[in-house]
Amino acid sequence: MGKASRRKREAREGRQAVVAQLRSEGVAQGMRVAAEGGPKVSAAFGKLIDPYLDGDIGSEEYRALATIGALAWNLANLPETVSDDRLRSLLADAGVSELASFRGLLEEMKERKQRLFPNDQRLIVRTEVHEQPDGTFYLTVAAVSTDQGAADM
Repeated sequence: MGKASRRKREAREGRQAVVAQLRSEGVAQGMRVAAEGGPKVSAAFGKLIDPYLDGDIGSEEYRALATIGALAWNLANLPETVSDDRLRSLLADAGVSELASFRGLLEEMKERKQRLFPNDQRLIVRTEVHEQPDGTFYLTVAAVSTDQGAADM
């Protein structure tokens, strides 16, 4: 097996492992891995948060930004409003304690998501940030589709 084929197989197996883990946690029953060549939510999500990445950002800050970005993405896709108490709880999960200082960022990211990806209605169920040996970061995003229960990774 050639190097390119091996990388494709490893990527496919990695996506399948994340789906299996999410299923075991009850997060997304009926999920499937997107077909090869399908749109990648991680690429779209990366475009959403890219302007907010500082060159000197650390892994914890990157993880917090990814969590806030996922929250903004999902809020942009949900027609109902979310209470301040629920927002505080979700932000606390990202290590953010002050809702008032992040409300503007959330609104800005929601608007950016709607502007860039108005027809993408997937809901993000998990983000993972992996620090590479060279100090760069690799972002993995799992999402469920709001139609047919499909998922993309």
